[in-house]
Amino acid sequence: MPRFLPFTLLSGLLAVGVSAQAQDTLPTNFQVVLNGQVLDVEPGKTYSYTTPKGEVVQVQLRESSIRHFRDEWVSFQHPPKLSVAETQEEGIRQLILMNAAGAGVLVQEYTGLDPKDILEFMITQLTKDEVKAGYKRQDKAYEKKLADGKLLNGKTVYLSQKNARSVYQIGTWSGENEGIMVVTINREDGSSSDAANQKLISDVVGSMKILR
Repeated sequence: MPRFLPFTLLSGLLAVGVSAQAQDTLPTNFQVVLNGQVLDVEPGKTYSYTTPKGEVVQVQLRESSIRHFRDEWVSFQHPPKLSVAETQEEGIRQLILMNAAGAGVLVQEYTGLDPKDILEFMITQLTKDEVKAGYKRQDKAYEKKLADGKLLNGKTVYLSQKNARSVYQIGTWSGENEGIMVVTINREDGSSSDAANQKLISDVVGSMKILR
């Protein structure tokens, strides 16, 4: 059965090519290859380059406001400050993208199993501690159309106690003896982070495509 597994930090690689000559470079984790010459560059710093024709151009490396994740099953966009943690067990590949507030998205990719058959099991695993703590539970049907037109079907589960609420959306897509389960997790407490948490979830799931 599926398990929640620890986060791993993934490193990124940025490759950039321009035809120029660099000035005043510093040793960093990023490099530019200029006509076969490797030069260290610092993201956010502007460099002046002179082209073979004598034209001086300004070049700056900066991080994109979004990152794109893709494997054999799914693709989606996410903020650059968050990393996708990937784990693999027999028949199950798991992706986790969470922020410091505990909000985010879990994707489980199943081979040899239709995840809709374990939907209720997953809901129980997600909610049992809060239910035991006295949170009031409310379930609603959940359907989400992804960026490629495929549908996730399942349940939205609300767990409420005083001013705090946890919201779980658990949806599955089924292929031939395989499938995907997507779980969104949101913690609402009336603070300013509520909107940011919801935006994270909406951006990731809203950009998601199933590649099967």
